[in-house]
This record gives sequence, structure tokens and C-alpha cells, in this order.
Amino acid sequence: MHPQKIMEPKLKKEGFYSLFFIPEDHRRMKKFRFSERQIRLLVIGSVTMFVFFVFNAVGFWYYRSLYSSLQNDQFKVSEYEQEKKELIGKVATLEKNVAQVEDLAGELAGMVGTERVQLGKGIGPLSRKSFDLTRQARTISEVELDPAIGRLEEKTTNLQDKIKELYQIQKDRLIYVASTPSVWPVKGWVTSDFGVRRSPFSLSRDFHPGLDIAAQWGTPIIAAADGVVTYAGYRGGLGRTVIIDHGFGLTTRYGHTSRLLVHEGQKIRRGMKIALVGNTGHSTGPHLHYEVHVDGVPVDPMKYIIQ
Repeated sequence: MHPQKIMEPKLKKEGFYSLFFIPEDHRRMKKFRFSERQIRLLVIGSVTMFVFFVFNAVGFWYYRSLYSSLQNDQFKVSEYEQEKKELIGKVATLEKNVAQVEDLAGELAGMVGTERVQLGKGIGPLSRKSFDLTRQARTISEVELDPAIGRLEEKTTNLQDKIKELYQIQKDRLIYVASTPSVWPVKGWVTSDFGVRRSPFSLSRDFHPGLDIAAQWGTPIIAAADGVVTYAGYRGGLGRTVIIDHGFGLTTRYGHTSRLLVHEGQKIRRGMKIALVGNTGHSTGPHLHYEVHVDGVPVDPMKYIIQ
């Protein structure tokens, strides 16, 4: 046997590339020779550098945008903190104002004769006498802000209810005052008082249920208080008579008039002309017979007249 010849692998010959630079001024031409390996490394390095540049550019813009966003968030946080401080100050001021209104409502309740009502129990140091606006603005924290607003809402609701109650009480009192026969019904002079007297007709003693006020014939007679006319006509010995219901059990009667100026069912205001002085019915001369009744019982009109 012949010995087998061992074939050695042929190494691939590496190629080369040349780069020529030819000057225009006829100077010597320059030649740069690169192997395939060098070109591959150059391409890989260029791509790597490009990717690195792009990555850094994207990262730069991303972090720049993130930084800008963080700055904006910090600005918003700063604005929020400022708004929170302002809100805390407003809450403190509102607490002070509510406390003052509470005191005024209490004083008003005392003026109209109702019990002083303590509103917003459990509020703590927030009273007009011990309230310090600057200290309060410092001590109210963000956690306490919502409860403080809740307390304010509760207190303002209580105040509204109390003020409505006081308003209704005062309104009823004003209505009562307007319905009280407190003025003279005619300009003249009293010739006969309320109570037991000697009758001008029988000369015997009898009960006189009102006042006799002498005046010239035709003198205007006015309503002593607000009310509604329940009678306007001729009424026996009282002659032409007007009866007004003022509510609250109060009624007034105006007798011996010469002429009636109102009709039944008509609403009357204090001071409105309702009749003229006359001498109708059982009368000895021109005058007004004036009566005040409480729950149907005649009382002395002088107890009500203040002007």
C-alpha cells in the first residue's frame, strides 16, 4: 500500500482593498491599503458608534423631558402648597366669622326673648373670645382641613336653622305688634272711660264696655291696627258700626259713625280711614264709641294705646 498523502487545508488568502487619494496639483498620489478584516471592524465600529449616538440622543431627550416634567410637577406642588395655605387661612377666617355670627345670633335670641342657643358644640377653641387667626392658620394641618370644613358646614346649617327660627319669631312678633290696637282711632277727647259709669240715658250706674271720644261731625276714624273687616253696617244702639278682627283673639269696634268707608272682608292696615264720626244709634252727640275685645271679652282700650 502506498502511504496516503495527507492534504493540509488551504488557508483562504485574505483580500485587500486600496484607497487612493490623487491631489489636483500633481503631487504624489497617496494610497491606503485595508484588509477585509479592517474594513469589517471599521463597519462594525461605525454602526456601534451610530447606535451609541442614537441611544444617547434618545436618552438625552427623554431625560430632558422627564426633568421638565419633574420641574412642572414641583411647580404644581408648590402651587398646591400655596393654595392649601390660602385655603387654611380662608377656613380660619370663616371660622372666626361663623363664631361672630353665632354670638350675634345668641344676642338676637336674647333680644327676642328666646333662650341663648349654643351652636356647634364640640368645636373646641374656635370661639370669638379666644380665636387667634394667625395662630389658627399655623395650627390647622392638611389632615385637619377636611374636618374643619365639615364642622363649618354643620355650624352654618345650625346657624341657618336658628336664624330662620329667630326670623319667624320676630316676624310673628311684628305681625302681633301690627295687629295690636295701639293708636288713637280718632282725634278728639275722652268723654266717658271704660268701666262702671252713670248712664247718660237712665242716670243709673251701668258698665261701659269702651271709650267715648268726642269729635266734630265727619272727623275721619282710622283703624287702630291691621286686620280684616268682619262687620260693616247698622248695629242697634251703636248705629253704623265697623268691627275689625286683628287676629290673636283681638277685635275692635267703632260705633255711632255717620258714614262707613269699608266693607266686610276688606283687609285693613293700621291708620287706614274706615268711617266718619257721627251721631247714629243711641247717642247724645257726635262722638266715637270705641271698644277692644280679647277673646270676645271687652277690655280697657287704654291698656293698648301707646300713641
